[in-house]
Amino acid sequence: MGFYRYGSGSPEGKGSGSGAYQGGSPTDSPASTAWGLPVLVSGFLPAKTVVVADASRIVVGLRRNAQVKISEDARFDSDEVGFKLTMRVAGVSIAEAASVQILKAAAA
Repeated sequence: MGFYRYGSGSPEGKGSGSGAYQGGSPTDSPASTAWGLPVLVSGFLPAKTVVVADASRIVVGLRRNAQVKISEDARFDSDEVGFKLTMRVAGVSIAEAASVQILKAAAA
């Protein structure tokens, strides 16, 4: 979302207005919600792509429960303890296709 001021050449063509930013101030932190849904940013999606999903309808299958191993020897020189967590995932399934939607912005 761009940061346009009302009355300063905004995309809506408003000639005058409150002067407030529509998407918050450019110095504000990024939005944490959109339409009441949490926003999670990922570098694994192409630019201008949004995934909207109902997390309650997404199922992750586990092949093996998580296992935690502790080693007091791995970082002996620095007086630290090492932890290793392993878990095997069988796959991800979606209850209905409508539970996940992929939205892509139109080319400019």
